[in-house]
Amino acid sequence: MPLNHNLSAGQFGDLDRQLGEGGFSVHAMTGQPAPSPGYMVGQRGREERYGPDHPRPYSPAVLEPYVQKHLGDLSHPEAYFGGWPTGRNVALDVSHRVQGFVPAHRAMVFHGQEAMYDLEGGHEIPNYMHPKTREKLHRAAAPAVAALRARNQQ
Repeated sequence: MPLNHNLSAGQFGDLDRQLGEGGFSVHAMTGQPAPSPGYMVGQRGREERYGPDHPRPYSPAVLEPYVQKHLGDLSHPEAYFGGWPTGRNVALDVSHRVQGFVPAHRAMVFHGQEAMYDLEGGHEIPNYMHPKTREKLHRAAAPAVAALRARNQQ
């Protein structure tokens, strides 16, 4: 029996609007949003980015084909279709809702994710072991480090 998602054209329109409000996580098989508490952790190799900084432009028309492409992954009971803005671009992924900080953190590191999302707290939790996160921290700290070095050389 072939897999089918349970998202209507109207729901895809709602998801597109939610991208402008910070993003979404929805169960493709039930159409329900991810319940809280828990942490959303992306699965390695499932994220796709769209927009001016990527080869594929974003439009609401990419949402359903993404879901169709990943139906096998999205059929897992704790798998959710997620999307969020990344500056001028949009990221889509398959995330699993994981109960408990420690198991979620382990999954985030295992899957090489830059962050996980805390459903209850409503914020990202960065993976400080990820190279891109470390690079951002070094860039952010560079002016303060330079100022300290200059002060110590006086």
